[in-house]
Amino acid sequence: MKFFYGWMACLLIFTVNADEIYQMQGIISLQSADASTVVIDNQQYNIDFDTRVHGMVRQGERGPQFNDKQKIGFNVEQKANEISRISEIWFVE
Repeated sequence: MKFFYGWMACLLIFTVNADEIYQMQGIISLQSADASTVVIDNQQYNIDFDTRVHGMVRQGERGPQFNDKQKIGFNVEQKANEISRISEIWFVE
């Protein structure tokens, strides 16, 4: 029983509100056929199999596939002279 209470305490301690985790939020308006790029609020981003998706999603040829008009929270990685890459995605309701 102590194990159970200890486990529950750990879960409560490590539970974090998603609003505090992602830096950006938007609605997917377009995704390429091979799932390598998405357009969110008129800005293009690269995604790939290294993009961490917090939730269930279909896999495309080169990355995760999303529904149009899907609202997401996300973090990006920016490298000089390249399109920003989405590193993590959360589904926002």
